[in-house]
Amino acid sequence: MTWKHDNCASRLAETQKREQELSKSNQTLQEHNTQAQIIYNSLFTISNTAAAYAHNCTEQAIEAQNNSKQALGQLASIKSELEAERKKINLPKQQKIGSAFSKVTNNDVNESNIIDNSNPSTSVKQFGRQ
Repeated sequence: MTWKHDNCASRLAETQKREQELSKSNQTLQEHNTQAQIIYNSLFTISNTAAAYAHNCTEQAIEAQNNSKQALGQLASIKSELEAERKKINLPKQQKIGSAFSKVTNNDVNESNIIDNSNPSTSVKQFGRQ
């Protein structure tokens, strides 16, 4: 019977030892769980902050895109106005240059007519083709 008693006592001591080890492991797990929860909450807060920041960036990008479209429209309008203004300013000059050019060319043609017409065998139709 002592043998049974010793066996039970050693089993009890072993069980108590395992309980203490389990208790320590449980306490360690609890500490790690608490740290993990703190880290999780921190990451969750950071994630929400990042999502809000991304949302703001998206809205700013959309606003910038709309502003650039509006600016391009304004530039196109200004360009049209400037081109119309340039045409108004350049039109009289171009007409003067054109009329001066036609006078010069007409004088050259008339002088060449005189030279070409010095040959009596050249007809007017042939001259027109030259």
